[in-house]
Amino acid sequence: MTDSFESSSSLPPEVLKHYASGYESQRLLHGASQIELVRTQELVTRYVPPPPAMIFDVGGGPGMYACWLASPACGTRPAGFPSTTGRSSGRDRGR
Repeated sequence: MTDSFESSSSLPPEVLKHYASGYESQRLLHGASQIELVRTQELVTRYVPPPPAMIFDVGGGPGMYACWLASPACGTRPAGFPSTTGRSSGRDRGR
C-alpha cells in the first residue's frame, strides 16, 4: 500500500524507491559511511546551541541524526518533521 506522501510527492520514483528500500536507515552504520556519521556529528556538536536546545531536523531521511540528537547525551529536542519517506522519527513525542 502506498502512503499519502508517495502518492502526492513530486520526488522522482527512484528516490522514493531508494528510501523505501531501507538502505539509508543502515548506511551510516557500515563501512566508510561511518566516517560521514562521525564527522557530521562533530560538526553539528560544534555549532548546535547548548542544552536544552530544539533542533529542527528538516528533510532528515530515515532519522539517524534525529535519534542521535534526541539522545540524553546531546540534550537537544528534535522537532518531528516528516522525512523524505513521509515518516517522522517520532522522537519529539511526549517530551
